[in-house]
Amino acid sequence: MPYAGLVRRAVVVVLALLALVRAGMAQDPTAAALIKLENAWGAASINRDGDAVGRLLADGFLSFTEKGTVNTKAKLVASIKADTTHYVSGANSKYQVKAHGNTAVIIGVWTVTTKSATGNVTRSFAWTDTWMKQGDGTWLCVASQATPVM
Repeated sequence: MPYAGLVRRAVVVVLALLALVRAGMAQDPTAAALIKLENAWGAASINRDGDAVGRLLADGFLSFTEKGTVNTKAKLVASIKADTTHYVSGANSKYQVKAHGNTAVIIGVWTVTTKSATGNVTRSFAWTDTWMKQGDGTWLCVASQATPVM
């Protein structure tokens, strides 16, 4: 069947392209480092480890919450520690990283499932974080913004 052969070829081409994209991302040390930091931030947040998140943030860190209020490093760390949400899961996806010297912007989507009185609720947030590489080679987040995805 000629159609089956075309479908097989198309699948092979798509898989090859995905492998190239993944290989390209894996070879970019800035993207790999920032994705690792973003994943650590997410894990620390759902585990209410505000101190771990605080170690990822610059002292002058600023962010907008999904409600439009401004957070400082101290406010964000305190809110994570005080969080009473029952988290089922949380994961980042759809990363895009653009580096500009010692500054990098990374965007992604955070999808989190929480338990409520009526059952599990899953929500997604599109976020933008700006990171600056420090003199010792570490990256610290200097600004963040999150918007609910409807």
